[in-house]
Amino acid sequence: MGIEKERISTAQMVILGLFIFIGDMALVYPTTMTAEAHQDAWIAALISIPLGMALIYLLINVANISPNQTIIERSVSRCWENGRALQ
Repeated sequence: MGIEKERISTAQMVILGLFIFIGDMALVYPTTMTAEAHQDAWIAALISIPLGMALIYLLINVANISPNQTIIERSVSRCWENGRALQ
């Protein structure tokens, strides 16, 4: 009984990223921004939209670098060697 590795496609990653982005924009960001920026919260919202889109773009590109590995497998192979962290 082995564990099967499931992969998500680029389209699924885009949809997942957009849903997370939209959910954060609707629930978390307005409260945080208005608490700090008050009447200038719309400026902070305009700044956060391109930053969120850039994060989604980065995650998609990282996923496409090595399509045979998950993001976690790629991170472990880049940061760990023989059970020790690389420095």
